[in-house]
Amino acid sequence: MTARRPRFRPLVWIPIVLLVGSVLGWLALSPAPLPSPEGTVTATFPISETVYVGVLGPREMRDRSLTVRSIDFEVVGPGTATALVCRGGAIVSTRDATAFCRSLDEVEGATIDFGSGDSLLLRFEARRQGRLLVQGIDLEYRSGFQFGSGRTGPRVEVTALRR
Repeated sequence: MTARRPRFRPLVWIPIVLLVGSVLGWLALSPAPLPSPEGTVTATFPISETVYVGVLGPREMRDRSLTVRSIDFEVVGPGTATALVCRGGAIVSTRDATAFCRSLDEVEGATIDFGSGDSLLLRFEARRQGRLLVQGIDLEYRSGFQFGSGRTGPRVEVTALRR
């Protein structure tokens, strides 16, 4: 008489595969949340010039790296803003970002390596006197193998003045 080993039936594996798949899916879609710095960053600049304001840098993000899939924000006021990656530098506000950044690059599709000193900034321009306001930035991104989205950045208020 020989002892027979119990066989696992295929139906037993289905819940196990679903459980493992669910855990992996949750991990892939659950990166650490983006920071939301407190307070307001302010700057003043003359009309027809440009001012750069840092919104997310190595201090807030430490050693994280994000590949930006999309970025969205609203500018309220008489001007425009463009998001840029400052490579190898961080600023609070300045009229000449090239003094602090190795290069300024487009954000969408870029990888921002905060651990290497990269930062996210906004470039503001205005043709009329007034106040420009950005309440936050919405990002869709990849961090390692995880995908996420969220709002980040401080409230930014810049004032364009006549010369």
